[in-house]
Amino acid sequence: MVTGVTIVEANPRKVFDREVIRALSLWKFKPEGDRYIAEIEITFVLN
Repeated sequence: MVTGVTIVEANPRKVFDREVIRALSLWKFKPEGDRYIAEIEITFVLN
């Protein structure tokens, strides 16, 4: 389970923050050690 999501940069600010945190909380990730810190870039594109 992914926890402790932090938005480092967003443009426009705070528009997609809640949705990004919700989406990442659904991800499943099993690190090799006890803790793992990762930086992920997510790009939203409207069609």
